[in-house]
Amino acid sequence: MKTALDSHPLQKLMAPRSVAILGASPREGSFGNTAIKELIRSGFNGSVFPINPKHQSVEGYTCFPDLNALDKPPELVLFCVANERLEEQFKLAADIGIKAAVIFGSCYLDSDTDKSSLLTRLRAMALDHNIRVCGGNCMGFRNIYGKISAGIFDTSHNVMPAGPVAIISHSGTAFGLLSELEGRLGYTFAVSAGQEISTTAADYLDYALTIPETRCIAMLLEMIRDPANFAQAVKRAHERGVPVVVVKVGRTEEAARFAVSHSGAMVGNDAAYDAFFERHGVVRVDGLDELVNAIQLFAYTKPLSSGGLAVTLDSGGKRELLVDIAKEVGMPFAKISDKTQQIVATNIDSHHDAVNPLDYWGTGGADWMDKLVDSLKAMAADTDTALSAIASLITWGGKSGYSEALKQLVQHSEKPVAMIADFIRATDHAECLKLNQSGIAVLEGERAACKAIKSAMWYRDFLTRFAINTHSSDANRKNIIQNSLKPGTLNEADSLVLLRHYGIPTPPVEIVSNEASLLTSLNRLSYPLVLKTAAIGISHKSDVGGVFLNIESESDALNAYQALRRQHGANVLVTKHITDYGIEMALGLVKDPLVGSMVMIGIGGTLIELLNDQVCVIAPTDVGEVYRAIDKLKCRQLLDGVRGKPAVDINALANTAVALSNLTELGGKIAEVDINPILVKESGCIALDALVVVKA
Repeated sequence: MKTALDSHPLQKLMAPRSVAILGASPREGSFGNTAIKELIRSGFNGSVFPINPKHQSVEGYTCFPDLNALDKPPELVLFCVANERLEEQFKLAADIGIKAAVIFGSCYLDSDTDKSSLLTRLRAMALDHNIRVCGGNCMGFRNIYGKISAGIFDTSHNVMPAGPVAIISHSGTAFGLLSELEGRLGYTFAVSAGQEISTTAADYLDYALTIPETRCIAMLLEMIRDPANFAQAVKRAHERGVPVVVVKVGRTEEAARFAVSHSGAMVGNDAAYDAFFERHGVVRVDGLDELVNAIQLFAYTKPLSSGGLAVTLDSGGKRELLVDIAKEVGMPFAKISDKTQQIVATNIDSHHDAVNPLDYWGTGGADWMDKLVDSLKAMAADTDTALSAIASLITWGGKSGYSEALKQLVQHSEKPVAMIADFIRATDHAECLKLNQSGIAVLEGERAACKAIKSAMWYRDFLTRFAINTHSSDANRKNIIQNSLKPGTLNEADSLVLLRHYGIPTPPVEIVSNEASLLTSLNRLSYPLVLKTAAIGISHKSDVGGVFLNIESESDALNAYQALRRQHGANVLVTKHITDYGIEMALGLVKDPLVGSMVMIGIGGTLIELLNDQVCVIAPTDVGEVYRAIDKLKCRQLLDGVRGKPAVDINALANTAVALSNLTELGGKIAEVDINPILVKESGCIALDALVVVKA
């Protein structure tokens, strides 16, 4: 009977029935020799064809001079040859009809140019012949349930255990660390994706979901090459209840430059990745320690309940440290009830407080274990507890009392249970395995643990969200505006008028070009007023003397106009001077290659570049998503009012951001929108300055 694995596009790559090793060799330690030994070690039971005209046999298998000597094309070819031979051999393989390959070489030649490189030619051949390639510049893959290891590094020192975790990595070293050296994990498969010549992270992600044992998919990515397929695969992961956890490297410009040289990945705007992960429910973590902790929470214990962490420690000082770290990273503790506190109080020394986090250890006693377990049970049962944990060493002097307490708790509680260890020592590995087998996550390091728990809570909350509710397009408005827009940068007045069509509040504005038209505008607008240069191309008008505020009379207006005309030209914008209290924020609509249009929300005015405090959401969006984005801003507290200042209207800001996102109904017509500042008042908000760029 055919299974999902048999029909998957990656079946011949990830679970082939025959493998040819191009460049096979009997020389110990060579790539061509290690590749065959890895196949043997993995228990591969398909056909193996060493290819090398110099040898009769390799590791007991008959050796063939070239791929043409085989009766039929192998399902997978491992290219253990130098870069100089890759193109010729890949063309031969393509010509005989192979459908899957692993390329370990870097795919770079000294003769490469911007117009023609080995990598681009290999990619073109692979796509033309529909060949699924793992790599180049990769370490291959290990499919535990498929019983195949396609690699060129000796893993005889480490038996990769079967388990619930799929690893997909753009870093070969991270692939090795996670699949070989991390003793807490068991795997469905691990793949070093390399340059993704024709097989992307999205493809591997989709393949992982066809393996029934997969409970968590962990990824280290430099970029996402096909975001639409990636998003679809993540959606299928949610439907299967499989979290996708990602370390996305290249956050900074410096790191991004290394990524370009490392594997040809053009690392995108990191804010776009944040927006993409937020929209599609991808759990983003900051490093490998946090990644492994998140895997533990998702793959080795029960799903989180609502609420926060209930944790027991045996040190007052360690409790203070944990509370400090939790506060810094935003990880909440459970607010246990009075009833829970009363139960806990009967199981601890009288001079200890029955609070969460709980400093349990006092004078001890013969019944300390029973009392500890009773306290753990009471705290776990509290309605505000999402996850229960002990934070301590896994073993003390070779004894595992705390582990035993957690094993009793996990049998009693329907909620997830974890051990938070300062360090995992070599002597702890056996006990870690026992904890995992009992359904208990093992987390290492307080900070990485707190961040991973926060990430798991984020994912829990994501699963309960409603789908993004975007505004339906107004066909009449869309047609009118599309037909009236001309390519180029709109002046400020026209920009504000366009925004007004989309329900974004703006002050009345007029452009004047001489003193007579200024006087006419003064008769229509009430004081106080603002006069600004309307010259195109000046981003920061106040920096160049292009703004006059608080104009209270006709003479003041004429003097200001004359000064602006002398310095910046005759065209001047006249508008109301808004004197209401408010916080200056900024909104923008930008295009990104990864996600398309995004709305930017951040601090505004002169602080926008100084503080660099902004977040992005994919457009179109809704109020709920915008609220979550605003909550991430460093300036968030300002909006609630500080030092006696009143709170401002966050709801108005959120609705305005949604209104701005609706400009995407114009398709590719709008290249960019910049609203800075938008004054968020105690009631409502108003866009004081704007710039719209219309695409040619």
